[in-house]
Parts: sequence; structure tokens; C-alpha cells
Amino acid sequence: MDYISKINKNSNIPKSFLTDFTGEEIDGIKYINNYMSKDYICDDYTLVFAGYPDDESNLKLVTIKLRSNKYNILGIKTGDNICDAEKIIKKYGFIEEESDKLICRYKNDEQNVKMEFRVHDGIIFEVTFKINTNYLGNRIY
Repeated sequence: MDYISKINKNSNIPKSFLTDFTGEEIDGIKYINNYMSKDYICDDYTLVFAGYPDDESNLKLVTIKLRSNKYNILGIKTGDNICDAEKIIKKYGFIEEESDKLICRYKNDEQNVKMEFRVHDGIIFEVTFKINTNYLGNRIY
């Protein structure tokens, strides 16, 4: 099983990572047609579809931001303690990239992914998982 399939299998997310963008409307969710991405935003989450593996490729789901404990990424959800989350993501090859009191960032360069937690008093209030894409610069958007 490849890495992203493992992430999908061990998470409770609204859509699986690397799902193709179809342009379908999702009831109750705001759609934003950005220059380089197609985004869906609601109270519970944000889905970002962008070119993968580069900006000239088909759009795929590359970023999910969770703002509700209805969903989780690798079992990590809002309301969890950042120390517990760090223990989980280290098992998936993440190392700390940079942190401050409000944002804790981690990366796994081998798998080309990042995770970010927005925290308050050590408690997570937003979880973001991002698959990095390459910007080739050959297109005018």
C-alpha cells in the first residue's frame, strides 16, 4: 500500500486524498474557483484541489483542513492535545519543521507531504494535511 493510500485508510475525511476534481456541487458547501485551485469550504473543513503532481496536471485533492472533530487525519482531530498528535505523526515519518505558540508545522520530505496544527494552549483547533505539488511556471492563469 502506498503512503497516501495509508493516510486515506487511517483517516476519517470527507473525500480521499488524490481524488480527481469533477466540478460537482456539494450541498451546503461554498465553492471557490481560484486561479490555481478549486476549493470547497464549510464550517467543518476545506478541500483544495490543485494540479498534481504539478500545476499542469489534472486537479486532485491535495489539501484538507479540518476545523471540527467530526473528522480526523490519522486519528488526529480538533480538541486533541498537540503532544499526542506529535507521537502519532512521528510514526508516519514527520519531523518538526517550525513551531510557535499558535502553529506547529511538520514535514515528511521523503513522501512530499506536510501537516500543520493550529493550537491554543496546547489544544488543536485546526488540522491541515497537504500533499506538495510543483509549480512549473509554464501557464498563465
